[in-house]
Amino acid sequence: MKFIKVLTFVFLFASIISAQENPNMDAAKYNSLRDSLENKRTLLLSEKILLKTEIDSLYSQSAKLDEQLKEVSYDVFVKKYGSEIGKRVYHGQIWKGMTEQMMLDGWGKPDKRETNKEKWGVFTQFYYGEITYFFKNGQLTDWEETKK
Repeated sequence: MKFIKVLTFVFLFASIISAQENPNMDAAKYNSLRDSLENKRTLLLSEKILLKTEIDSLYSQSAKLDEQLKEVSYDVFVKKYGSEIGKRVYHGQIWKGMTEQMMLDGWGKPDKRETNKEKWGVFTQFYYGEITYFFKNGQLTDWEETKK
């Protein structure tokens, strides 16, 4: 949208320049064109101010919604896991014995997930960036960071 406004302004400016160079254009036509361009410029500047105000308002609303979401998710985790564990999940803490669901709740969807089913158990790996988390039968057993 900004590009279109800039392009319009450049086109209008070029029109004025070409009008000045056009010897067949009389002063009245030139002044009319210039006034028209000045009016469009004023309208575009007003629209820019309104859009900036709207964007600032949306940023403010977004911050408030983020805060509300944090409060709701904290309450949900406490109700789901109890006070102590819910707080740990909310803060994204990792510990051996936590469940796959706790990891998903605290950290979100992993970049990659692999599951192997064997007769001695189900083994799952969650990959978050350079760290791999290992689960056996749904519980975290270990993790390691990939060395570069």
